[in-house]
Amino acid sequence: MKGSAIFKATVCLSGWVVAAWLLLSKPLEPIALPASKERGTTMPPSSTGNPIESTFLEWSADPALAGALVGFCVLDESGKTVFASPLAGTALCPASALKTVTTAAALEVLGPNKQFRTQLFQGGRITPSGHLNGGLLISGGGDPTFSSSDIATFTDAVVKAGVKQINGKVEAGYGGKESPVSDHWNWGDIGNAYGAGAYGLNLDHNRIAITFQPAAREGDPATLLNDAPPTKDTRWINQVLTGPAGSGDRVSVYSEPYGRTITLRGTVPLGESEFTVYGAMPDPVARTKELFRASLEAAGVKVVEGEMPPVDHLDTLAFHKSAELAEIIDHLHKTSDN
Repeated sequence: MKGSAIFKATVCLSGWVVAAWLLLSKPLEPIALPASKERGTTMPPSSTGNPIESTFLEWSADPALAGALVGFCVLDESGKTVFASPLAGTALCPASALKTVTTAAALEVLGPNKQFRTQLFQGGRITPSGHLNGGLLISGGGDPTFSSSDIATFTDAVVKAGVKQINGKVEAGYGGKESPVSDHWNWGDIGNAYGAGAYGLNLDHNRIAITFQPAAREGDPATLLNDAPPTKDTRWINQVLTGPAGSGDRVSVYSEPYGRTITLRGTVPLGESEFTVYGAMPDPVARTKELFRASLEAAGVKVVEGEMPPVDHLDTLAFHKSAELAEIIDHLHKTSDN
């Protein structure tokens, strides 16, 4: 069912919450619930049998939302208010719930069966001796599910094609020029896993695992255990200390899209043998290129770096097709994978 056949909803929530998809079988009259004297809560009237009202009242009464400010508004396709909670018109920090608007728009524009493709292009011809006089290009198409294991599959396709040596370039990229993050996102967010950017070529959800060894005493520096940074020309600046036992993840990761410095600050808990946090991958395009070249060389394909010879056209050697959009959105909402 298309997004327009469901409805368009604007949701503004404070804190970490999950927004439910409500299906409408017929138009409903607008409803407004009376607010209680305590801001952020409602004093529900007796049930009117309206499914949106009943669902909202049940959900917003969850003790986990005590003290939270909740605003919820449902509009029909013409923009008419079908349901509005007491704080629906109040400006609240939308947090992660704003992606319900993004995913609703994606369903409307692209459809639930949309699949994204990441393609491996071959430029030039393969000689009888197995020399590719040209190059290879992994080209992104916005696929959010492309992974390191798919790079290995691309390598298998190169070997199967009979390539033993590449006399040219091994590249990765995409045609878009858009910034992967908004200029208005917080500096303290964009380096962390939940603030990872959206690139034309994505890899492993654009996340990196960062593992520490806490010190034997609280307050002492924690040791960074990662063997290498995401790309060979990226450097770590580790300022993480050992915090109290049981204090959990208090690490903030600072980086920028396409940047080459990752600064780590905060604490990891005392008493852990290893402790892993997750940050944003600053340059998934560069990492894809490095991993692909390393994968080719490990498979016995020699890469002789040089200028890309002129080619008449690019041939598709292999491609990765994502899951359908509806499945991607289901995962996105369930795990808050931004």
